Amino acid sequence: MKKNFDELRSQMGEARIADSNERAQKMLDEILVEGLESGKSVPADDAYWADLRKRVADKAGGKVSGYGSLKNDVPLGTKAQER
Repeated sequence: MKKNFDELRSQMGEARIADSNERAQKMLDEILVEGLESGKSVPADDAYWADLRKRVADKAGGKVSGYGSLKNDVPLGTKAQER
């Protein structure tokens, strides 16, 4: 009897995980479609990322925890950025 209970509990847990994964996948699909339909695309070139880093740094007062100064045009999380 205990073995059947443990097996049932395990199956229920697996079913919950599968349901949760299915819901998460559906949400992700909806977000991706929304993004694709949201308007004109923007090329994510070096200038785009430099501008984004500058805007984030300006909003954060020049510092973002764990990444040092973002005012320099250095990729996030690199050793060069921590100078």
